Amino acid sequence: MTDIDKLKVGEIMDRKLIAVSPTTTIRAAAKLISTTHVDTLPIIEDGKLTGIVYDDDILGYSVEHDEEEMASISIEQLVRPPIFLESGMSARQAIRLAAAKKATRIPVVDNKNSMHCIGMISSTELLREIVKADRFRKRNL
Repeated sequence: MTDIDKLKVGEIMDRKLIAVSPTTTIRAAAKLISTTHVDTLPIIEDGKLTGIVYDDDILGYSVEHDEEEMASISIEQLVRPPIFLESGMSARQAIRLAAAKKATRIPVVDNKNSMHCIGMISSTELLREIVKADRFRKRNL
């Protein structure tokens, strides 16, 4: 078993959660994405992860709709079912899911029964852990 197998998602996730509610307007979500430099927004309702929206969803919508529409329509129209990780999953499981879904940021929930979103993990953080594990392995050969 390697370090990647032992390391838990909850240990490396970012606990600073940038999220929106289903009633957030598309314009407000676009502004949040542009000011925080994230590409993925979890949709949180009553503390639970209910969906996800990506910057390219909003970008695509903005091509066909004007500013007024974006300021009056909720993000709910663009929401996709969420992909997520549980905090107790291994970093290897997270890497596999991120690669399979081509996801750059994935919400982390405490467990799939409660769906309480507690953070996010990025592909950059996962790559950092792969590099650390590889360095450790090379030192100990």
